[in-house]
Amino acid sequence: MKKLSAGSIFSQSRELKKIIGRHGFDLYDISRPKERERRLSWDELEKIGPDEVFVVDRTYLFAPRPRTGETLRDACIRAHDLSPSLQIADVFDARWVALEPRRTLHLVLFARLVFAPSAVIGMTPESVRPNPDLVGVGYDYVIDTFKRFFSIVDSNDRRAAMEAVKVVKDINLSVVGWNSETFFPARN
Repeated sequence: MKKLSAGSIFSQSRELKKIIGRHGFDLYDISRPKERERRLSWDELEKIGPDEVFVVDRTYLFAPRPRTGETLRDACIRAHDLSPSLQIADVFDARWVALEPRRTLHLVLFARLVFAPSAVIGMTPESVRPNPDLVGVGYDYVIDTFKRFFSIVDSNDRRAAMEAVKVVKDINLSVVGWNSETFFPARN
C-alpha cells in the first residue's frame, strides 16, 4: 500500500478537486496549527478560499460553493441536509483500507477528508453526527473511487438507503485488518 510522508502534496489533488467540484462542493483546510488556539470562522475560511492542493496530515471540510452574493456560511446553511458520500458496492474491495458504515452497508457519509499518511479518510466528528461513518481509501484508488462512487446525497437519499438495507446495530466492519484505531487511536 502506498504511503505518503507528512507535509507532502497529494499528487492528484487537482483531479480530486475537479471531481468534487462537479458536485458543487469544495474542500477547505480546517487543520489547526499548534499556534492557533481556535477554529477559523466562516468569514476567515471564505477569505482564504478553497484549497487547490491537498497536503498529507491536513483535514479538509466539504462546503457547498456559494451562489452569487451568498456567503460561505449561508451556503452551508442552505445545504444543511446535503452530505458527501461514497457508495460501497463491495465491502471487500481492496480500495477500502478502513470501513465502518454505521447506518447501511452501502452508503458511507462524511463531512471531512483527512489526508493521513496511508490513506484518505472520510469522516465526521462525533460532535456533528453521533456514531458517524468512517471510510479510508488507499492512495492508489482515490481518483477511481471518487469518480465511480462519490456523490452528494440529501436526507431523502439517506432515508432510502437505510430502508433498502436492514440496519445492524453497532456494526463495526473492518476490512483487510484496518479500522478506525489505525487512524484515530484516541477516538473511542
